[in-house]
Amino acid sequence: MSEPKNEGNWFAQIVQAFASRANRIFVRSAANPSLWLCVAVAPPFLFAAYWLREHPGISYPLAFVAILVVLAAVYTNIFLLHTDPAKLQTETFQLEQQRLYIQYLQGIQAPGVNRFIDIRATPIIPNPAEELAGTARELAAAAAEEGGS
Repeated sequence: MSEPKNEGNWFAQIVQAFASRANRIFVRSAANPSLWLCVAVAPPFLFAAYWLREHPGISYPLAFVAILVVLAAVYTNIFLLHTDPAKLQTETFQLEQQRLYIQYLQGIQAPGVNRFIDIRATPIIPNPAEELAGTARELAAAAAEEGGS
């Protein structure tokens, strides 16, 4: 005979399921801890704030903390984006980038990389100022030809 389900312990089951999922994900960049903090703090605090909405002295601080955690994560990611973007890259990307750089220093050509193409020599996006200057010169030359004839 099987044991009856413990229906009163649903919160512990949810927390255990969340913890088992969190243990499978490894920290791969500096953004992950702040995002996990948002996931762990904001939903329960917002739920508690909604549940205790009749008590503004409790619900407002709970909602404030939840929003503050999310804003702190956003600010941290924007700060890292401007100061040290490498921290937002995954560990595997950083390791691959270092490997390719070491190969470059040793003179080993990485597969799929052509060293003889200079990206700066062929601009991908045309310069609108140069196009407008060329158009203005062409119009001035056409006007001079009409005025001179």
